[in-house]
Amino acid sequence: MKRALTVLAREAGATLGAFLAARGLDAAAIARGGVHVGGKRVSDPGRKMHAGEKVLVYQIEAAEPALRIVHEDADLIVVDKPAGVPVQATRQAATNALEARLGARALHRLDLEASGLVVLAKRDVALCITDLLRGYLALASGRVARDEGRWTSPVAGKPAATRFRVLERLAQATLLECELETGRTHQIRVHARAAHHPLVGDTRHGGPPAPRLMLHAHRLGEWTSPPPPNFTNWGGAL
Repeated sequence: MKRALTVLAREAGATLGAFLAARGLDAAAIARGGVHVGGKRVSDPGRKMHAGEKVLVYQIEAAEPALRIVHEDADLIVVDKPAGVPVQATRQAATNALEARLGARALHRLDLEASGLVVLAKRDVALCITDLLRGYLALASGRVARDEGRWTSPVAGKPAATRFRVLERLAQATLLECELETGRTHQIRVHARAAHHPLVGDTRHGGPPAPRLMLHAHRLGEWTSPPPPNFTNWGGAL
């Protein structure tokens, strides 16, 4: 598939990776050598775009899910990450990661299996992610008895705290909204397991199997993201 694009004035200053993602195209095409700007092949996803530039994209059938850009300015890109897309490159996924696809540096982590909002920086910025409200939708197995509460079990030997409140009780699971007070690795997943309600799809921590991990980062500061169909459709069946 070949697509010919022209950079609009409002898109000037975006990185090449973010420009393609905002147009609904697979930014991983850059690493495959399938993107030309002004007639020249471009391999840097962080290249800044200029109004009026002509972009030609040779795109094979996308192996990676498309990315939705929630916000972009001179410093930051906020992207709605699909489940299964890594934030940072690994040995198994060097070009599929958000950082590689968008040409920007992630300011925090989100589990590979989770979906939702991630903030990336185009340049050095003084943004403390821990100062932002971080809200998650989580489908916990079983019926959580308390309408709201606070989990404080240590995570990896370090103090950790997660506030939660019940949004809906289903037949076999409970939909929670969780807010992080600390940012430990797998914090919500570990806390849910400690509360004897491991998340649906989190087989690593004893949760029942599901097509995906039922954890979605739906709020980060002023930005919000609705849960994707593979979250809502599966949750509604429980």
